Amino acid sequence: MKNLQETHKIRAVSSERMSTKSIPISKTKIILPHRRHELLSRPRLLESLKALLDNKLVLLSTPAGYGKTSLLIDLAHTIDMPVCWLSLDQLDRDPQRFMAYLIASLAERFPNVGKTSRLQLNRLKSIEQDAESFLVTLTNELYEQVEEDFLLILEDYHLLDDVPVISSLLDRFLELVVENCHLIISSRTLPVLDDVTLMVAREQVAGLNQDELAFIPREVQALYSQNHSQHLSDDAAQELVDQTGGWITGIVLSGLPGAARISGVDAFAYLGHQVLDQQPEHVREFLMRTSFPEEFSAEFCEIVLGPFHSEPQNWYTLMSLILEKNLFILPLGSDGRWLRYHPLFRDFLQICLKKERPNEIQPILERMVKAYEKVGEWEKAYFTCKQLGDYDTLAGVIERAGTAMLQNALVTLEGWINSLPPAIARTRPGLISLRGMMAAAKGNLQDASPLLDMAVSIYRKNDRIPDLTLALTRRAHTLRLLGNYHASIKDIEEALQLAEPDPALQPLYAEALRLKGLNLFRLGRSRSAVAELEHSLSLYTELKETGSIPMLLGETAMVYAAVGEVVSAKTLYREALKIWQAEKNQYSQADTLNNLGVLYHQLGEYELASEAYENGLACARNSHNQRAESLILTGLGDLYSEIEEFE
Repeated sequence: MKNLQETHKIRAVSSERMSTKSIPISKTKIILPHRRHELLSRPRLLESLKALLDNKLVLLSTPAGYGKTSLLIDLAHTIDMPVCWLSLDQLDRDPQRFMAYLIASLAERFPNVGKTSRLQLNRLKSIEQDAESFLVTLTNELYEQVEEDFLLILEDYHLLDDVPVISSLLDRFLELVVENCHLIISSRTLPVLDDVTLMVAREQVAGLNQDELAFIPREVQALYSQNHSQHLSDDAAQELVDQTGGWITGIVLSGLPGAARISGVDAFAYLGHQVLDQQPEHVREFLMRTSFPEEFSAEFCEIVLGPFHSEPQNWYTLMSLILEKNLFILPLGSDGRWLRYHPLFRDFLQICLKKERPNEIQPILERMVKAYEKVGEWEKAYFTCKQLGDYDTLAGVIERAGTAMLQNALVTLEGWINSLPPAIARTRPGLISLRGMMAAAKGNLQDASPLLDMAVSIYRKNDRIPDLTLALTRRAHTLRLLGNYHASIKDIEEALQLAEPDPALQPLYAEALRLKGLNLFRLGRSRSAVAELEHSLSLYTELKETGSIPMLLGETAMVYAAVGEVVSAKTLYREALKIWQAEKNQYSQADTLNNLGVLYHQLGEYELASEAYENGLACARNSHNQRAESLILTGLGDLYSEIEEFE
């Protein structure tokens, strides 16, 4: 059974270092915004943009309020080619999150894109070492899956433009992606991309600037006619353009009763007061309180704003009201359940809230953190918590995010911990424990052990049972990888004793059983190992921890094979394979097919072994699972040699 055991060793490391779960994706950022009826179509700009799409890169660079987003929404709804949309925000300054959303925006339009690159992103250990391989995989997927020309729109890129690593990633993406990808970058500033000069020389770059996006008199007349059923004379339209510089936000606001004819952001703030002060107090209050999240829904309002009220509020009615009044807000998605303010208006509302209701800011942010944590939106929880300016509170968010982030966003998690003051990162046992697991995930097991020892020691003194149970389970995992099976089992037994009476700790209880089974298998106690793994599998199934089930199926199958129960082994491998196939996880399919190939080969079922190996080899190459590929090639060589001997 040597080959099967070696296969397990590689597969087990892969399953612990890779999760089938990805960074949570907010659909509102990648769905093309709805084209509202009051949006004015600007044929001259649409035709200009369409003509520029022969280029690989189109830059749309103007200050805020010149209609970039409206123009791009109009273009996306009228153009013939497929459109992928990504609205960027401050959270996307994290490179791993940025790449996750880049994949998601492409996959939203082309579902077969991202099957491999998304898994590769989850396994990322270092941007410097792994980014090139990831980008090659992603652009290869686009080459293989998308034959037609398509448009990728990145909105609000100025929020990321001062992050060199993201500029480098986008540069390299543009260099690698084939010519059928046309990228529009919408930004308040001209993006800093190293390769733009070279692309200009190759005639691959074009763009529109502030002068070209500024409204001209006939467009102002069309706007007033369409949205206000009002005719503006040529002189009046020209006067508006002269006074505002063609700045559409200033033009719209200048049409309000009593508004001053001033251009620039200061005018927006002044006229914003006219908008805000005209609203009933409850609407005014709602506008200010909903200005902190990038986007909000009725459910989100209930969690964050509900405690401000003694009686239930009809959030849907309030949202509908501000939409009807066209208060600088954009509905997101086809159902419009989520809303987002115009960035300038949102900034203005935040200033008003800070000035008029400063005592409300902290509770709003604190409840936003809880709302994001509740749905596993750890990046949003982290970013929101940073605004509280409390490092201890922020460290707590990082600790609670740790288990999920270790599985699918290791690079991001490492950046979060490194950004904390060293005194906090080195003294909080939760962070010490996470640092140990990060070292283990990177293969630095000798560095991991003392960190996990320290975390366990601190939790013992503090008598914090849930945290101690987690730290013991993590240390047991590392000790197993080091081959110290007896010490690992000792930690596991303690963790099981602590977790058993607490319903909230049952996921840790199930994981400890799994680790115990794997340790017993390595110690040659395969029958006992089967019992522990089956118990773990039943618990994970009951807990609906679907991410762990296929991994456990494969591990239990491996042990069944070791004790000669090959029928059970084949059944479990096939069950695991079905799940990996349904999840389109080719990386784990390759491991499972290799194990099946080994099993079929040992049973003399050569045709099934060959089929499993060949399918596994394709999955291994598609997913860059080099270890599985090496094992499969060795298995195929042994299989064909044996067949030749019989012949």
